[in-house]
Amino acid sequence: MENQTAAQSVVQQETAENIYDLLIVGGGMAGLTAAIYAGRAGLRTLALESQIPGGSITTSELVENWPSQLSITGIALGELLQKQTEKCGARIEWGIVQKLNKLEDTFVLTLDSGAVLQSRTVIYAAGVNPRRLGIPGEQEFRGRGVSYCATCDGPFYKQKNVVVIGGGSSAVQEALYLSSLARTVTLVHRRENFRAEKILLDRARSRANLIFKTPFAVSGILGEGGALTGVSLQNVLTGETETLPGDGVFIYAGVEPNTGLLRGLVKLTEDGYVAAGEDTRTSVPGLFAAGDVRVKELRQLVTAAADGAVAATQAGKYLQELKF
Repeated sequence: MENQTAAQSVVQQETAENIYDLLIVGGGMAGLTAAIYAGRAGLRTLALESQIPGGSITTSELVENWPSQLSITGIALGELLQKQTEKCGARIEWGIVQKLNKLEDTFVLTLDSGAVLQSRTVIYAAGVNPRRLGIPGEQEFRGRGVSYCATCDGPFYKQKNVVVIGGGSSAVQEALYLSSLARTVTLVHRRENFRAEKILLDRARSRANLIFKTPFAVSGILGEGGALTGVSLQNVLTGETETLPGDGVFIYAGVEPNTGLLRGLVKLTEDGYVAAGEDTRTSVPGLFAAGDVRVKELRQLVTAAADGAVAATQAGKYLQELKF
């Protein structure tokens, strides 16, 4: 009887050791800030990132709105985040989560590799994806003239003519970056007024090779012989159409939350964002949402970092409540 009890104790201990205190889906600013706070709190933490540590910010040429850094590249900021996370005792691994379920008080995550991970709590910080325009030619020339990341693909267009579509800060910022490489950059927006920050617009208007084209909507992407040749435009006021030649097109038409894994599991808004408040708690106990994936007014690095800190703290409280 004593041997049987001892054996059960060993099995229970091994099972407990295989269950994380916290699994974080996403290794961007929100996810890695959460990992830093969780690591400092002594939680057994693993952050899963499908690309590189730092997330989408690593594709930015310059970051100028991060406190204490006058100017830093996105790659450098991502590297600092990774180093700090690992120093605090949390682990970062590459992995794509295909399934996320909850069984009683334990979350079960299945990766594309077939690995199955278990955790008492989960912070979902998978971020957002670029929104597609859904116009003719977009899918056909994706990766062959159509891009959603100027930092990634801009160097292919040195001394060429490119088109940037969008009216927000991301579109203007990337147009500025491209203007240092391309012969001409035409910024197309369907409205006369831009949503971008004034400081970015002022810089853009000072660039001789950066042309503003408003109010025009892009109705199609054109090509010949497998090569992109330009875009079709329509004036939203007059209805008149014209063709704008170009060698490359960069699209910044907003974003969509990466919440496919959560459908049917947690409460989402009509547009797909996680319905979690400032405490980051979702409709499922033990599951928290942080960063751009959460419904909020402002999506910036500082708000993502704040979400990560709050989510990790809330996860710790949840574990204390259940006495894990």
